Amino acid sequence: MNVKSSPPPVIVVTHEELIDRGYVPYQSDNGYRKVIHGLELDILLASNDVKNKWIIAPDGWYWKEYREKCYFNFEWFELEEIPV
Repeated sequence: MNVKSSPPPVIVVTHEELIDRGYVPYQSDNGYRKVIHGLELDILLASNDVKNKWIIAPDGWYWKEYREKCYFNFEWFELEEIPV
């Protein structure tokens, strides 16, 4: 049985804090996206505190982009574990 583990908390930072931590906007490491903008989170989940900030995935995790097309196009990101 394959059980998904829960991710550790993400890191929410301003643009300046992102740069200070050694990251750049939309940074990917080895093809795994580590940084997304708060506006890319689900509109129902993103609070006003997050919408103008950057979200860094925790160590061992990345932001996976999903897309679904029906009458509208839906795009969203979820945290996934980096495969080992």
